[in-house]
Amino acid sequence: MAELLTDEDPERIAGYWLAARLGAGGQGTVYEGYDEAGQRVAVKVLRPELVARPDIAGRFAKEVLAAQRVESFCTARVLESGTDGERP
Repeated sequence: MAELLTDEDPERIAGYWLAARLGAGGQGTVYEGYDEAGQRVAVKVLRPELVARPDIAGRFAKEVLAAQRVESFCTARVLESGTDGERP
C-alpha cells in the first residue's frame, strides 16, 4: 500500500514527479512517479549512505542490467537508470 510522501522525500527525481512512497528496503526506496506525459512509473532510489560504496553501486548496476534482459510481460520495464547525481 502506498504511503504519503514526507518532508524528507524528494518531490522530483530525474524528471519524474513523485506521488507516493511504495516501499523501502535494504538498498533504498521505491516511489510511485509520473513522467512528463503522465505515464505512471516506479522510481527506485538508493539510500544516500550507500551511494558512495562502489560494491553497492555495482550491485545496483547489475540489477538494472538483469531487469533489462527480462521480458516486459514478466516484470516492470526499465525506462532509464543512472548512478550519477545526488539521488541515484
